[in-house]
Formats: sequence, structure tokens, C-alpha cells
Amino acid sequence: METISVTLNDHPSYPPLSSVHLLQPGDVCGPYRVERLIGQGGMAAVYLAERADEIQRKVALKVLSHWTPKRNDLFQSECRILAGLEHPGIARLYDAGTHVQGQPWMAMEFIQGESLDVYLRRVAPDLDQRLLIFVGLGDALSHAHQQMIIHRDLKPTNILVTKDGVPKLLDFGIASTLDPGTGEQEGLTQVNERIMTPQYASPEQVNGKRLSAASDVYSLGLILYEMVTGRKAYLLEGRGVAEILDIVNNEPITKPSEHSTDAQGKRLHYVARLRGDLDTIILKALAREPNARYSSVEALVADVRAYLAGLPIQARPASRRYRLRKFLARNPWPTCSVGVLVVLMIGFSWYARVQNQRVTAQRDVALQEQRTAEAVTQFMIGLFERVDPNVTKGKDIRASDLLESGMFHIAEDLDEEPRVRLALLQTMARVHASLGEYRRAADLFEQARALAGEDPDAFTDLSKRLLEALIKNGTYAEAHRELSESEQWYRLRGLAIPHPLIKLSGDTCVESGRFVEAAKAYDQVWAVPDLSAEETVALTFAQARLYETWGFSNRSITLYEQVVAAKKKRYGPLHSEVADSIFALANCHGHLGRFHEAGALFAEAAGILETLYSPNHIRYAQVLQAQAFNAFRLEQTARSEALFQQAFAIYEGLNDPNHPEYAMCINKQGILLRDQGDHVGAEKAYRRALAMFQQSYGDSHPNTLSAQYNLALSYRSQGRKADCDRLLVDGLTKAGRALGEHHPLFATYLYSTAVNHDRADRTGAALEVGRRVEAIRRRSLGTQHPRTIGTIAFVSRRLSELERFPEALDAAREAAELSENHVDVKSEHEWRYKRRYALYLAKTGLLQEALTVQAEINEDVRLKKPNDYRQYYLNERNRAEIHQWCHQWDEAVAIHEAFLEKIIAHRGLDHRETSRTRMQLAYSLRKAKRWADAEPYFLAETAYQKKKQGYRSRAHATRLFNHGLMRLDEGRFAEAEQMMAEAHTIHRGLGRSEKEINGLRASLAVARLFQESTSAAGASELAAAVIDAEQRFGTRSMAFANWLYWRVEKLVENGFYEIAQPLAKRLLTLYQQQERVPTYRVVAVHALLGVIAAARGDAAVARQAFDEADQHLARDFGGPDHWLGGVIDGYRQEAVTLLGGKKDVL
Repeated sequence: METISVTLNDHPSYPPLSSVHLLQPGDVCGPYRVERLIGQGGMAAVYLAERADEIQRKVALKVLSHWTPKRNDLFQSECRILAGLEHPGIARLYDAGTHVQGQPWMAMEFIQGESLDVYLRRVAPDLDQRLLIFVGLGDALSHAHQQMIIHRDLKPTNILVTKDGVPKLLDFGIASTLDPGTGEQEGLTQVNERIMTPQYASPEQVNGKRLSAASDVYSLGLILYEMVTGRKAYLLEGRGVAEILDIVNNEPITKPSEHSTDAQGKRLHYVARLRGDLDTIILKALAREPNARYSSVEALVADVRAYLAGLPIQARPASRRYRLRKFLARNPWPTCSVGVLVVLMIGFSWYARVQNQRVTAQRDVALQEQRTAEAVTQFMIGLFERVDPNVTKGKDIRASDLLESGMFHIAEDLDEEPRVRLALLQTMARVHASLGEYRRAADLFEQARALAGEDPDAFTDLSKRLLEALIKNGTYAEAHRELSESEQWYRLRGLAIPHPLIKLSGDTCVESGRFVEAAKAYDQVWAVPDLSAEETVALTFAQARLYETWGFSNRSITLYEQVVAAKKKRYGPLHSEVADSIFALANCHGHLGRFHEAGALFAEAAGILETLYSPNHIRYAQVLQAQAFNAFRLEQTARSEALFQQAFAIYEGLNDPNHPEYAMCINKQGILLRDQGDHVGAEKAYRRALAMFQQSYGDSHPNTLSAQYNLALSYRSQGRKADCDRLLVDGLTKAGRALGEHHPLFATYLYSTAVNHDRADRTGAALEVGRRVEAIRRRSLGTQHPRTIGTIAFVSRRLSELERFPEALDAAREAAELSENHVDVKSEHEWRYKRRYALYLAKTGLLQEALTVQAEINEDVRLKKPNDYRQYYLNERNRAEIHQWCHQWDEAVAIHEAFLEKIIAHRGLDHRETSRTRMQLAYSLRKAKRWADAEPYFLAETAYQKKKQGYRSRAHATRLFNHGLMRLDEGRFAEAEQMMAEAHTIHRGLGRSEKEINGLRASLAVARLFQESTSAAGASELAAAVIDAEQRFGTRSMAFANWLYWRVEKLVENGFYEIAQPLAKRLLTLYQQQERVPTYRVVAVHALLGVIAAARGDAAVARQAFDEADQHLARDFGGPDHWLGGVIDGYRQEAVTLLGGKKDVL
């Protein structure tokens, strides 16, 4: 539990009462800024406020507005009490302190809701919903009692209900602690100091007696009375003290069921349900003597829960008649196992009586059969009341042992009664299934079917249950065989295959990954006329499951929501069928990346299953492992690990070591281990899960392929590229064949192919495959899914690498916009997408827009993660790169110099971040023509990489090449040639791609071209490099155009105008042929052509070229004030010089 420091002074010096005033919007109280007044009482005012520092949080700020020593003591007591309470149903205390004017304050959880009475009037929930709200309230109060705290002021206005119907308990302003020894209130409140609300106070409270938890039980009973009747138990408004005491102490309380209308005269449609158990529960809570009430809030809530579930309550005598009536009331359908058995036994008894009348000689036998049938009926009723999980509500009873011993006894005694044995086998099989023992259930259903003989109805029902057990057990191959045998049974008898079995064949196909067959099976069932309501719900659930498993989760959400609503309406809130449908809906939200919504639904399902099942039940383990993985996706690592361990403990106690749910838990644990950097542990988990899935599902099921993909990633993380690629290629083939090329899992494998292309410098192929993945994910997962957003970002980066900047900008903008404030996208990912967007704005020439976006990122990081050095590093690096792309070299140098100093202090001289920043600083200094300043950094970097990575490393060769480029800029061409030749040799030895080698060769050719002794050879080599680049990139590709741009620029800068002219003209044509092109490059090419024309003495052509540049500059960038205007002015000045200094010519 988080420790909260309460910092109120014991007795500060307060100002006179007259000077205490209400806070105003904008006032600051501690670290909080007031937004508005929420409410005001006689002692304190409550404001909506928000933290004014880096932590973003809205709070309810409670400030003592009318000070007295007693009120100050109560206020401080409330702070101390709230600091020790940590429950989702109690408004949480965040902070406390004293205002500069001396007023004590506390900051609590801000709850968006309305008071209980207002909520009930506005929403008008049904009886079950009202009772569920009460249960939540009782759980919160029970937590307080466990901390030895009594509330003493329970009333509807101190209870807020959220829009989702969740109650929150407030205002512990007059709460008191209990003596651990006596369980009673510590100290005694004097009569003249009593603070209470008489309408909701207990008799002992209004009489000034010492209080215990029983006082809160009474107040809770008054609230429950009002919740279900819409009336107060007694009316005290306008009464004097003597009258109040008389009414509370003596006036009988009317039974809730005797009210047919609420206080406004509105009819209570559920009044019949109040009679009996609810009357008993409420009147017991409202007993005048504390010892006659419920012993605790837990006991009161337990009886309300029992009522909701149709169970006997503890407040009533447990007579056989009462227990049997409750049992039959909650199991009304003849298909219920006990109902079937009771009907069979009654029929059996009737049959025995008829036989007794017909054959008096067999009177003794018939009476014995009658007694046997009655004994079996009573035995099964008692048995079910003890072991059915929907009845025991989690009591630890060894149901399996009880069932087996009971079955042995009855089978021995009734060996000659096959119908009784059939009923018992079927009933026991259903209980085994409800306990999660699906293998044992399947065996018993099969035995029961063998006793059913030729009865088609019995054969259909038992075959259906047998198949359901096999599917839940994960034995799909056996389920397929069983379906084939069942179909053969019907064909041999000339009967049509019943639609329940057709539906189950679809279920089996879904779990086996045969989705097209499943869809066809469900279509057959939908065509059946007059499907029952139960069958329609079951088929809707199956259809949703098909879409979800097939990869179309968006289609599933609506169907699952329909199923949840239908099952809640039919079964009530506490039933395994409801939990299963909520669990499925939660999983679907998780697949769509809606992890917070999934978490809330998983918690709801867990709450139901925890109530229904024992802590060692497999179904509870399933929801635990789902919660564990969802917690991992929400970065709640500690909670995730704890939940995984709980689930593992249950699975390891099973008799089935290869159960697919166990395999799923192991597979998900592998993902957690991989995230923690334990790749060897992750590999072991994936291998184990993969073997278990292959045993249950075969090689092509989605679960099997998911485990195989995870294993491949673990190989990649360990540098085992060949093993990784082998599994990825195999998985891609299987996924495409079994699932189709529009399935999300196929897209996952395909994405790995794109990543492999990118790592091998096959950028064009990576882009092509990435776009295929993007299309699949947009369709199957939706645009809002984190994986879809990540794929859009991947595509944008590949476009940028190909220098298709406008397209890259569009994709980066979409990724940034989709990720902004996305509840299921990590902040780090959102910032990464936005940094790319800012950089691509710069790459398209939009400097100010880029800097604005980057500034927004910086501010967001400062507010959310002010001490995150990694994010600071990435932001500064991106900011400098923005300036570099816009030729603002001095600004980039300033950023890098300041940042390098911080990195060295934080990381040291030998860290890779230090190296990268040092290299970027050297590059910016070189472009700023501050060559002498850049020299020591280039030398340091070359030496560092040579020592760290080795002479024949890519890093060392790259530093050599970049140092050579600076020599080229300096006009030291021979040294440039030497460095570039050395880099070229190393890269060739490393087996770098031909495109990369071509770029090195072209730069080396330029270095030779600029030297008189090798100029001719250099020109020839450059021409060959141009031809080679054209062939490798494509004649009309943007990549070839951008490759050519750098060479033209370098030729013009060094006065090789004749060689540059045809290349520049070709470059302009290439850009004009592109649908989308970086406009600033077009502007620059026009200016370069102007310089070339000036060098040839053609002023008219030069003027025309610069006019074209100016027009583009004005149209696309707003005119000469743009940074590009400075670049054009530089080229214009060079042209003027070449024309003999005649400025007016241009």
C-alpha cells in the first residue's frame, strides 16, 4: 500500500474566523490550483483543483473554512484515517497540508458522479442493480472496519455513484477508531458535542452511547431500506430532539414489502421480491439492539449476495423446505441437472406406485424402488447444494471426491436401474464440467450416452455435452472424430443431423483454425427457423468468437456486448455464463489495443468467478493469466508477475500437463521475460508452450503460430539469425495457407519480413511489404490499434530513407495524430512518432512548423517525465537534426556543443551516445565551414571507433569517409581521396550492399576529379557511377534523383560547371516527373542551374533560372524570409561574382 505523508501541524496559529474566506478560481493551495467550488458544508468547503506542478491530476480539495479547535482536530483525524484506507470504493487521500492563511486542507480523489439518492432517482435501476450498488458500498465499509475505523455518518449524500454504477464512500469527517481489544469506539463523545445525521444514525448513536461497527450496520440498513423502497424507514425532518429519540428508540419499522409505491407515489414493480428474504435481511440490520443485528458488515453483504444468487440467507432458519424451495427457484429449467433428476425420480416414483397398484404381489419391491428413488432425489439435492460452484460461492469442498464416492455407492445399489444410472452419470458429468474437469466430464458423458440406447433426443443432448467438454479440454482432434461418429449415427438411422451438433462442429473448426468451415457451419444454423432465445444467444457468441479468432475483432465487439446484456438479463449478475461473456469481451478489447477497457472488464469477470469458484479452479486461473498479461501491456510489471504466479500455481495442480490454457499462460510469461531482457528464459518458455500447442492444436492453429513467432523473436534477440529466419519463413507459409493473407497473425509474420528487408538495406522492399502489412492491419485491427499506428510509422521512416519526404510527412503526421493521448500507446512511442513528424516537416522545408512540434514534445516530456534523461537526449538530438536539415548549421552546432557537455558529464567519454553526439557536432561544424573546429572531433571519433569496433568495422569506415568529405570541402583533395579509398576498401571487405558501395565509389570519383593529376580518371569513374546508380535505383526514381543532387551540388561548389550542367538538367527533369517531390530541392536545382549559366557567361539564362527559384520560394515557402531564401542568396552571390560583379544583371 502506498504510504501517504500527512503534514498538518498539531495546532498552527490560525487567523480570526472573520478573516477566513473561500478560495477563488486560480488560487493556489499547496501544489494545487483551484478551478471551482464543488460544495460547502458547515465545517469545510470542497473545490475542484488541479496540481500546478509537473504532475497532472485533478483532485477534490477539501479546505477547513470555519475553524475551531474541535473542528481542526476532526479535520486532522479525517486525514489520518483516510491515509490508512486503500480501497477502490473509498475516495483516496493524495496529499494534505496547511494553506498560507492557516487553513488546513486535504487533496482527495476527484470522483465524477452523483449522490446515491440522486443517482437512484435519475437512473431508476432495477432491484438487482440497486443491490449490486449496495454490495459495493458494503465492501468499502467493510474495509474501513477491518482497519478499526467506523464511519459514523453514513448517508446517501456521503456516497457518490459513478456513471458505471460504482459506489464511492466519502466524508470520514466524524469517523472514529475502534479499540482493538473491545471493538468499541475509543473515547466517548459528550452529548453536547455529538455530530451526526439523526435520519441515518443508530439508536446508540442518538442516545450518546459508545459505538461499535454495529452502529454502521444499522446506518447501512437504513440506506438499504431507502434504496429498495424509495422511502425512509422513519421520518425525522422537522422533529424536535425528544421526538427523534422516541421514534428511533420505540417506533416499529414497516416491512419494506408493505410499501407498494415510493415516496413520490411511483409504483414499485419489484415489491413481490421484497417479501421474505429481503424483508428479513433489512429488518435484521435494523434491530434496535446491536447484538441482534448482523455481527458485521461482511455478514450483511454476504446475505445480500446470497439473495442475488438465489441462495439461502443466514438470517433465516435453514429448514429443508426453505432450502429446497431456494434450490428449485434458482434452477427452474428442466434441462438443469438436478431438475432433470427430480423429474426423473418423481416419474420413477409414480411408475413405482402404478406398478404397486397393478401387481400387489410386488408391493414390497415397488415400495423399495419408491424409497430408493426418493433417497436418490434427496441425495442429489443435498449433493448439489454442497458442490455446485454456482451455489457454494467459493467454499473449499472436495467436490470430486464426494461425487466419486456417491456415484460408486448409488451405482452399486442401483445396478439394475439403467435410467437412474443414466441420470446420475449425466448429472455428475455436468458437475465435473462446472469444476473445470473436462476430461472426466467427457468420459462420463460418453458412458451416459452408451446407456441412452436409440433415443435420438437423449443421443443428441449427450453428444452435444460430450463435444462441449472435449472442446473446452482442448482435445480438438478427438472432438472432430466424435463429430464424424455422431454424424454417422444419424445417417445410419436416416435422421438429419441436429443443428446443435452443426453449431458445435463450427465451434471445433474455430478452435482448430478452420475458419471458412466454421463460417459455413454457423450459416447453416442461422438458417434454421424458430431458434430459441437461448440458441440465438449461443450462436451470437460463437459468431463473435469466430470473428475474433479469425482476426476481425472490430466485428466481434458489438456481438459480445449483445451477449453480455442478454446473459445478465437472463441469469443475473452472478453467474458463470455472464463471467464467460464478459471475459470474451475483455479479450476482444485487448486484441484491439484497448487495454484499459479490457482491464476493467477482466476485473468484473474475475469478481464473479472469485465468488462462484474455488481459488484453485481452472476458470479462475484463466482470468488471472488474462489479467496478468493485460497488466504487462499496461506496464504494471509487479502486478503482472504476481498474477502470473497465482495462475501458474493453479495450472500446476491440474492433472493435464499439456492443457492449452496452461500453454497460453507459459507463452505469455515468455513475453514478460523477453521484455525484461531474459531472452534465454523467454526461449525456454516459448519452446515449452509451442510443444504443448502443437500437441493440442496441430501446427497451423493461431496459438501454435503465435508461440512459434515468439520463439523466432527470442532467437533474433540472441543473434541466432538463421534459426529466426527459418521459423519466420515457415510460420509465414503456414499462416497464409491456414488463416489467409488478411489475418492479423499473417500480418505479424509479414511485418518481420519487412524488418528483415530493412536490416539488409533493402529499403524499397521493406516499404513495399510494410505497406501490405499496413493495409491488412487497417482492415483487421482498425486504424486506432497500436500495431497499426506502429506500422504507419514504419512506412513513414522507409519513405524518408528513400527521400520521398512529402509522403513520409503525411504518414508521420497520421501516426503522430493517432497516437496523441491514445490511452493504449506508451508516451515514449507517442513522442517518437511526433519527433519523426517534426523531422519530416524540416525535411520538406517547414522549419518553424518543425520547431513548434518539437517544442510541444519537449514540454510534454517535461511535464510527464521530467527526469527521463533518455527522452531529453532524443529530443535534443532531433532538435539539432531539424536545424541541420534546414542548413542552420550554427544553431545545430550550439545545440550539439551544449548537449555534448551534458552527455559527457552523464555518460562519460566512451558511451555510444557521447560518440554519436560528437560525430553530429563534427558534421555541423564541417557544414558551417568551421573546419579547424571540426578536426579534433573527427580525429577523436575515428580513433574511438577504431579502438572500440576495430579497424575493419563499419563504424570506423564511416568515420573515415565523413572525415574525407570534410577534406573535400577544404579543397585537400589528395587527402580526401586517401581517406575515401580506405573507407571504400573496408566497406567492400564487409560485404556492404552494392548501392552503398556505389555511393562511396561516386564520392571517391569526385575526389579524384578535383585533382589535376587524376581529373580525367575521376570524370570517367563518376560517369560510370552515375550509370550504375541509375540502373540500381531506377531511371525515374526519387532515390536516384536525390543521389544525383548531392553530386551536382558538389560539382558546382568546386567549379566543375561543364560536368555539372547536363547532370543538373537531368536532375530537374527527374524532379518534374515525380508526382511529389521535396520542393526545396527544386528551388535549389534552379539556383544551381543559374550558377552554371553564369559560369558560362549566359546572364539571361542565369536570370531566368533564379526567377524560377524565386517563384517557387514565394509560392511554397512564403518568400525570401524563409531559411531557403538565404541558400538562394548564396548561390545568387556566386553567380554575380562569375558574371563579373554585375548585380543588376540578376
